[in-house]
Amino acid sequence: MRMYRSGGGGPLRGIIISAAVFIIGAGAFIFGINSVFAKTDEEALRSAGDAIDKAITNCYAVEGRYPDSFTYLSENYGIMIDSDKYTVHFERGGANLRPIFDVLVRGNDDLTYSKLKNAAQDEEENSSNGETGEQWVFPPRFFVEGND
Repeated sequence: MRMYRSGGGGPLRGIIISAAVFIIGAGAFIFGINSVFAKTDEEALRSAGDAIDKAITNCYAVEGRYPDSFTYLSENYGIMIDSDKYTVHFERGGANLRPIFDVLVRGNDDLTYSKLKNAAQDEEENSSNGETGEQWVFPPRFFVEGND
């Protein structure tokens, strides 16, 4: 006569539960790693675009003119961009007009420097306009003591 109660399903049930927990944990880990890599790609793109922007400003400050091409910036101002990963579009409008440029990630048309920069500017404008969901609290009216 048995004095213990056997759990329904036996050892197979434990294996299935363990496998499910492992798969959920592995999925969460992979999702976390992918989000870290995506953030790293955005930061690298922002850094490359900011470096080009600063080099354009430095060129104008030092030489009194804007650079003719991205190659000129690379040769004279030390800007190095990984050409396997990024494409730089550089357009010069005229002698006294600041060049328009963009840095694009090869194979990902959705991720560009101009989109990141515009998103950051929009976020900054929204936060300065009070559109972040914060409530503006104005001080109460000031009463001037005087002869009543």
